[in-house]
Formats: sequence, structure tokens, C-alpha cells
Amino acid sequence: MWLLAWMGAPTWLVATMWGLPTAAALIWTIARPLPAIATDDDDDGWTTYSILYVLVGEESPRAVPVRIIAAVFLGGPIVWSLFVFGLSTLVGVF
Repeated sequence: MWLLAWMGAPTWLVATMWGLPTAAALIWTIARPLPAIATDDDDDGWTTYSILYVLVGEESPRAVPVRIIAAVFLGGPIVWSLFVFGLSTLVGVF
């Protein structure tokens, strides 16, 4: 977002690039309250577990207001990090 602001992008575009991922995480957190459950299954990735742990809770879902607060404050960074790491994996960096 800072890069867009530095390039002189309109304010609405800079806000949208942060607001949309945050809104998506907020909707996902409310609509899918499955908690993070630690398993020995290798198919369960650590990224899924950590995201569920932060946004929803461990073993049992947190109260909805707490999940909303977590999604509002951490949703944007989580979605952008998934995008960056996913793209890096596709390109072959990781």
C-alpha cells in the first residue's frame, strides 16, 4: 500500500487494497468458525493451523466479537502474506 501511495495512486485505491483483504478475512472468520486443531496429519499445513489459531481460536471458536477484532486488526496482513508467499512459491523462490 505504501508503494501505491508513493507512486501517487488515488487514496481510494490505496484504501481498497487494504480494505478488501480485511473484509474478506472478516467475512471468512465469521462464516467459518472452525478452530485450529493440532494433528499429526502431514496434510494439514502449518499455515492453515496458524491462521485458524489467530483468527478463530484453538480447539474451540472464540466469541464472535473477539474474532471480529482479530480479523479487523490482522486480516489484511494475513491475506497479503498468503498472497506474497503463494506467489513466491509459484515462482520458485520458496
